[in-house]
Amino acid sequence: ILPAFLLVCTQVLSARASGGVACNDSGVEAAADLSLRQLNAIRRKGFVFALHRITDAHEEFNIENGTIYQLTLDVLETECHVLSKQLWRDCEPKKLNEAASGKCKVEFHINKPKRIAHLHSYNCAIRPGAERLLGCAGCPAPAPLDDVRFLEVAKLSLKKYNNENNFNSYFSIANITRGRIQVVAGKAYHVEFTIHESSCNKTTSPEKLDQCELLDSEDAVTGYCKSFAVAHWSTPDEKKVERVSCNVFSPENADAEPHVHDGGNHEHGHGHGKGHHGKKEDRHGKKHGHSKSKHGNKHDDKHKHGQKSSESHEEHSRNHTRSHHHNHRPRFGRPDSSSHTPVGNITYLTSEDASPFPENPSKSEHCPGEVKQFSPSPVSDAPSVQPAPIPK
Repeated sequence: ILPAFLLVCTQVLSARASGGVACNDSGVEAAADLSLRQLNAIRRKGFVFALHRITDAHEEFNIENGTIYQLTLDVLETECHVLSKQLWRDCEPKKLNEAASGKCKVEFHINKPKRIAHLHSYNCAIRPGAERLLGCAGCPAPAPLDDVRFLEVAKLSLKKYNNENNFNSYFSIANITRGRIQVVAGKAYHVEFTIHESSCNKTTSPEKLDQCELLDSEDAVTGYCKSFAVAHWSTPDEKKVERVSCNVFSPENADAEPHVHDGGNHEHGHGHGKGHHGKKEDRHGKKHGHSKSKHGNKHDDKHKHGQKSSESHEEHSRNHTRSHHHNHRPRFGRPDSSSHTPVGNITYLTSEDASPFPENPSKSEHCPGEVKQFSPSPVSDAPSVQPAPIPK
């Protein structure tokens, strides 16, 4: 009788049925924080998602293997592009009328003794900001990203930037990420785009720049640019770039703070990745690393600049060799999956699909959780927000 009793006790202590848990639970908040950190880290397009609030939470606990959390998170876009690798708590939130927002359903596995804190899967549905839905008289109005005028402005802006910066290599356009048109005494164009280091250095003749190839993503310097151009009503086809500003990120320096070049209105990260050579000192005494690694895809201005409805294809192709382990949610008793890359979808909804956050998404009296307040520069009399710790 005693062995049977001990067996029952062991089973009761080692496993607990899955169920709802409070959204303000310390373990839930830690899993939500780490989920967004890991999700943002594997993305290559768009802006860093920040946690707005936790709307639903479930957990499955086992003493031997730890806890699997199933969470529903409300997220908001920040001003940080994902290429910057900034933590979401360190990013400025976008203006409410500009920020895309939505829900992410994530599964996260935590096991402190085995040092596992791993995002297993995610599924996000993101809707556009109010700017796209409501509009504003006299304000810059968003337009389709495949508008040829945006690509034209981006090319002119990049030409200006390439001529004024002190990198050894030329940059090429990777993607148009945002475009707005404003009616003034003609048209004003606000264009944002990503750039990628190319195989051409500054000795390349201008007529051969179309033959430049993009360097491998792991070794290349990348960046995010904002530009402003105008075209007078009398010469609508003659666009003049008034200003262009770029944040540039070295491949091994994701945490570098940008340096602002006041004269040329440029910003650069000043870390130097492995495999970078031929450093050239700029007019501010800073040095930038430049990769001479093998290059990849040829750049012929045939990139798709329209916004994709999902990021899943890009991420799946990058993780193809490891994604076959993630066809099902994690179960206890399976091998450690902490080394695998999470898979999932980020779907960008149209205005017709947009809907407000549900008021009562969970039956738990502690869900949804409180709205998160985050800012990289809190006021002096406010407590600083620290990352949620992994629960004991």
